[in-house]
Amino acid sequence: MNADTYRVVLTGHLEPGFERAAVATALADRFRISPEKAQGLVNGSATTVKSGIDAATAARFEQAVLAAGASCHVAPESIPETESRTPRPPPMAPMTPMAPTAGEAPEPTPLPSAPTPHADVYAPPQASLLDEDVNEGVHRPQNVGAGRGFGWLFGGLGLFWQAKLGWFLVALTLSIIALVSALIPYIGPVVFSIVLPIFLAGVALGADRQYHGGEIGIGDLFGAFRSRPWLLAGVGGIYFVGSLAIMFVVGGIMAAVMGGGMFLVGNLGSEIDPATAGVAITSGIAVFGVIGLTCAIPLYMAIWFAPALIALNEDLTLTDALRLSFSGCWRNSLGFVLYGLGLIIIATVATIPFLIGWLIAAPLVLASHYVSYREIYVD
Repeated sequence: MNADTYRVVLTGHLEPGFERAAVATALADRFRISPEKAQGLVNGSATTVKSGIDAATAARFEQAVLAAGASCHVAPESIPETESRTPRPPPMAPMTPMAPTAGEAPEPTPLPSAPTPHADVYAPPQASLLDEDVNEGVHRPQNVGAGRGFGWLFGGLGLFWQAKLGWFLVALTLSIIALVSALIPYIGPVVFSIVLPIFLAGVALGADRQYHGGEIGIGDLFGAFRSRPWLLAGVGGIYFVGSLAIMFVVGGIMAAVMGGGMFLVGNLGSEIDPATAGVAITSGIAVFGVIGLTCAIPLYMAIWFAPALIALNEDLTLTDALRLSFSGCWRNSLGFVLYGLGLIIIATVATIPFLIGWLIAAPLVLASHYVSYREIYVD
C-alpha cells in the first residue's frame, strides 16, 4: 500500500440533525447515483466510496459527504482495513487425542490440511462509486440567505488574504490584458468580451485549488484555455451579442421617443425653455438607462456563474451552465442586491485614493465570486 494515498469510508450513520431520507437524496444528487445506491450508503454498514486518492482529493470527498449529512472518515491506505478494529479471537488449540483402550486399534492421525480461505468480514464493502468518476459536482442552486451577500465579500477577503501575492498578480495581469485590449480600436474590446469568461474560468480553477490546500498564481488565469475554451467563449459571445442587442433596441426606442417629441414641439411652433429641455433630456436618458439595465439583468444572471460552472464541472453543457447560473442568481436575488451594494461601496472607496484601493479591491471581488459560487452550488 502507498503511504501517500487515502480512502474515504462512509460509516453508514448520519451526522447529528440529519434525517436518513434527506441524506440519501442529497448523496444521490451530489454524487449522481441512483437512490437505491444512496440508501445503501446510510444503512449502518461501513462502505469505502473512494480509494487510491491523494490527501486533497480525500478531503474534498469528505467535505462533500459531510455536507450531505452522512458520517465518514479519511484513512491512509498504509493502514490496513482491519487495523483499529476488534481483533479476531485466537483459534482454539487442537485437542489431544485420547490413548486407545485395550483391544482397540489406534485411530489414524489425520494429515494436516491447508486452512480454508475466508473473506475478511471486518473490511467495509466496496461501493459501486469506486467505478464512477465521482466528484463534488453541483447540486440544485440553493438559497443561502440574503445576509450572505455581504458574507461573500468577507469570505472573498479571507480567501484573498490567504494568498495575497497570487491573487494580486492574477488581478493585475487581468487588468493589464483589459487595458491593452481597450487600446486596440474596435476589435480589442470585442475580443476581450468574448475571451473574458475563459480568464474568469481560470480564476475559478485557481480559487478551487487554493480552497483544497493548493496555491493560486498567474498561470491559473490561462488554465481554462486548455479545457473547453470554445464553450467558455460561447458565454462571452452570448454576453456580447445580448448586450449589443439591448443597446440597439433600447437606444433606438429612446431616440425615436425623444426625437419624435422634439419634432412635434418644433412643428407646433412652441418655444422650448433650455432649462426645461435639459431636464427633459436628462430625465429621458435616466428612464431609458433604467429600462436598459432592467433588460440586461436577466442576461447578467445567465452568464454570472456560467464560467465557473463550466470550468469546475466538465459534464455540464453551455445550456446547463446558463440555466444553473440564472437559477442560482434568481434564488438569491436579495443576497445579490446586498452583494451589489457592497461592491458599490468597495468601488467607491477603492477609487478615491487615485485608484490605489483597487490593488486590494480587484482580487477581493474575484475571490468573492468563487465564494458565492461554492456556497450556492457546492456546499
